[in-house]
Formats: sequence, structure tokens, C-alpha cells
Amino acid sequence: MSSGPGTEASPTLTTALQARMQRPQRHRLLQGYPAVPLMGPAVPPWTPNDDAGRSERGELRRLFDGTVVDTRASLAALALTRPPSPEAPHPEIQARWAALDRKRLARLEDQAALPSLAQPPVVAVDPTRSLIVGVLPHTQCTPRVEGCGFCTFPHDAPTDKQTRGFIVNTVRGDIAHVLQAESLKGRAVDAVYFGGGTANLTAVSELRSLFGTLAASLDLRGAEVSLEGIPALFTSWFHAPLKMLAELPVRRKRISMGVQTFDRHFIEMMGRQSFGDQSLIQRLVRKCRSMDIGTSGDFLFNLPGQTLEGMSDDVDRAVACGFDQICLYNLVLYKGLGTLWSEMPLLVDAMPSNDAACAHWLSLRTRLLSAGYVQTTLTNFERSDVASGERAFVYERASFSPERTDGLGFGPLSISTFIDSRAQKGLKLLRRKNMSYRPWSGDDLFYVYGPAELRVLFVTRSLAKASFSRAAYTSMFQSEVLDDFSASFSALQMADLINGARNDDVVSLTPRGMFYSDSVVATFATEQKIASERALGMHTTALLAEPLQTAVDYYGMG
Repeated sequence: MSSGPGTEASPTLTTALQARMQRPQRHRLLQGYPAVPLMGPAVPPWTPNDDAGRSERGELRRLFDGTVVDTRASLAALALTRPPSPEAPHPEIQARWAALDRKRLARLEDQAALPSLAQPPVVAVDPTRSLIVGVLPHTQCTPRVEGCGFCTFPHDAPTDKQTRGFIVNTVRGDIAHVLQAESLKGRAVDAVYFGGGTANLTAVSELRSLFGTLAASLDLRGAEVSLEGIPALFTSWFHAPLKMLAELPVRRKRISMGVQTFDRHFIEMMGRQSFGDQSLIQRLVRKCRSMDIGTSGDFLFNLPGQTLEGMSDDVDRAVACGFDQICLYNLVLYKGLGTLWSEMPLLVDAMPSNDAACAHWLSLRTRLLSAGYVQTTLTNFERSDVASGERAFVYERASFSPERTDGLGFGPLSISTFIDSRAQKGLKLLRRKNMSYRPWSGDDLFYVYGPAELRVLFVTRSLAKASFSRAAYTSMFQSEVLDDFSASFSALQMADLINGARNDDVVSLTPRGMFYSDSVVATFATEQKIASERALGMHTTALLAEPLQTAVDYYGMG
């Protein structure tokens, strides 16, 4: 353990850290600070008497730079010029139409007189910063049991292709609408990731169309493009996602497969019998290599009752498959989580203690490093020949580098983040499942970063790479991270979770700290005592539980 920054640890922080380390550990840090409960409404709140505005919420929206556009008054004034209803032959019908016209005119006159809620930009978008794009075409998955039983990510049961097509069409409309902005046109993109529920359920023609809509406004020639999904669907020649990827005019392509485990018992528990066995996956990896497409596989460990031998067998078989990248995720499972498995006491009771789960992580990590893989993020390991060359994967590294990267997200529950380093400000936008309104309006969420919040974002987001440069922090904030977070560093170093000394440029998580990473980042966030007046306090599970929309909900959205 490296020597601390010289400040005595706060008893309050130390006690809180010890309590957090006893709770279930997510070991992911994928979403980034802040979590959903701290976010507020994307558009300014409505006043209690603003009934005219409440019915026209789509006319008040947030742009990706934070600008609020309020078109209610102008659209109401335009509507006032519409001629009244034509005279009806029957006097009673004519009287009803006249009454409706009077109500319509009164409402529009009230709305035209509303004070404007328009707001200026929060950030000046910097086109020299790296840009990555995430696209969630839909939230549907196809296991035989709901959401695989364990999934805490956006997911819904599969519906008919028409419904999925309508959702994809709405996402494409969002992309075209947002990319009309002059500050985005022609901007170079480092990486594009098609993810979500099971992205390769999307028809190849629809994926091509989504890519084409992006390419019409953005420069994707130097980008890495990733497509996430079920292994078996990648092998379908009729579906042909590999052929589509290979034909894209971009720098690099890869696929990401949700394998989870090779253990037949757990595969059946997850309803994934038809997703592909080790033999299929090995053939798929070889096929991708012949097409110059990179391969990544996601695996869970610490499944209920799973032995270390079983976890190690999964890792060894993943290595034997020849993946360019192997990703290890600690299973999140506890009573009250909201997943199907969390409602089953036998499974919850079979989960290992945190000490045992951490020991499993340390063993598996060592196993992968010994097999010739290099750790690139908390969860991701790349073959050393891949990590050190031009084929090194870009998306995750870039998304965990807030000092240089902006993120633009499209689709249900997508996230966008833009930072203005010069002004020490930033913003985060979250699209809801209900995409009836243009982004970002309706029920979408929003968060503004000031200087203190940006410091928390930098530290907590960068640690998803397991380390960051103190010099990069100083360059961005003109201050020293060991001073800004001195109490946190002391508490975390006492717990053997982090390294960072005055004579070392790199701040890094210890291997043990990697497992307890969400406890680490919560400690950093707590020290700053940041509060948000507009926070909704909404739990992430509330977003996931929002019902899947049907095709009829998407008619006319375009």
C-alpha cells in the first residue's frame, strides 16, 4: 500500500466505507456519476397553474449542449391563425363546434401569453474533444425466462418484429433530429457501440439504416464499430450481421457476446440453451478473425452456489475460445434488487460473502493475466497482442476518459455526456423508455456539473479504468487530486483499496479495490457533500420497470 497524502482519515468516511463494503458490490462503474436518483427533469418544472403548457410538453425540450428551447408561445400563435370549424348543416352540431373553437382559442391564447422558459446553453461544445456514440436500437431480449433472471440492464420480453421496427425507427428519427446541429456536423467519432438488450435482434437492414443516419452527419471513417448480442444470432448467414459489419467503411469492427457461463446447469437457469455452446463460439471467433472482426465475450462469476473451480473452468474455456477480449462481471444479487432471481431466497442465500467473492475475483484476475491477457478496465481483459497494437479496443477506454471524451447516446435509456473544460461545466442527459417526445423532453432526465461535480466525475469515471493520471487531473482542474480528496484517499488507503502517493503520477485501485470499486467511488462522492436541488430521487429500477411500448405508441413519431 502506498503512503497516503498526509491527511488523517475522517472517522465518518471510514465508518461509511466499512458499511458500504459489507453491502453487495457491483464491480462495474458503467453508468458514471451521478446515478439516477441525483438527476432531475430534463426540462424546467411546470408551475401548478400551467395547465396550458402541461398539455404541450413536447414543445419544451433540452438540447445536447443544455439549451432549453420553448416553442409553446410561437406554436400557439401560429395555431391561432387556423380558421374556425366550418359551419355544420345541423344547428346543434354547429353550436358544439363553436363551443370547441372557443375553448381551443382560449387555451391557445393562454399558452401564447406564457412566460418563456427558454434557457441558454450550459456548455460550449468543443469539437476537438473525442466523441463516442452509443446506440440502443431497442430493449428486447430473448431468453426463455424473464431477463435471464439476473439482468439489471434495460431489457424486455421480445414482441413482434413490427413493434421492434417501430422502436428502431423512432431511434433513427432521434439521431436525425439531434445531428441537425451545426456543432456536430462532420465531427469525427472514435467509436460507435450498438448495444442495449440484444442489439443483434435488430434486422440487418435496420442496423445499416441506423449506421447510415449517423454517417450522414458524423465522420465515422476512423471509428471502431461494435455490435452486441447473442452468439447464435451472429452465426446466421440469413441474418448476416457479420457480413454487414465487414462491409462498413470504418477503421475497426468487433462483436460483443453475452456468454455468461459454459456451465449447463446455470445456462438452463438463465434460459440460454439456444444462445450457443463453446463449440459454436469457437467457430464464431475463428470466423470473425478471418473477416478481421474483433471478438469480446462477457462472463459472470460468483453465480449462486458456484465454486471457484466452476468459475475457473469458465475462464479457461473462454481463453481456449480465443477471444480478443474477455470481460468478467461479479453477479449483483440480493433481496429487494428487483430481478427474478432476487425474489428466490434459495438463490440469494447461496451467494458468497464479500470476502469470499473478492477472493474469487483475485484468483480469476490472476488466471487471466497468466494466460496472456492485459487488464484494460475494471472488468475487461484483452489479449496482450491486441492491447498493444492497432486492434486495441477503443470504446470502453474512451468512455472512461472524461478529460478528453464526450458521449452521445441514442435510444431508450441511453446516456449523453458533454463537458466544457474551459468553463468547468458539464451536463448529463438520460433518455427514458417513453420516447414519445423529442430528446430531451417529456420525462427525460438531466444533470448539470459544476467544478466540484466535475472533479467527482473525473475521479469516479476514470477509476473504471482502474487507474488515472494525477497530471491529467491537474491539467483539467489546476489543483491536486490528493489535496481535493485527501480524506477519501486516507480512508481508502487504510482499507488497502487504492494506491496514490506524492511521488507517483498514477492513482490506481489495488486488485482488492477493484472488487470494491463502487464503495471506492461512493467514498469520493460522499466527501464532496454535493446536493442537487432538482434531484428526483428516482431509483434506477424504476426506469427499468417502465413498460415496453407497443407499435401503436410510435405511430407518427418519425
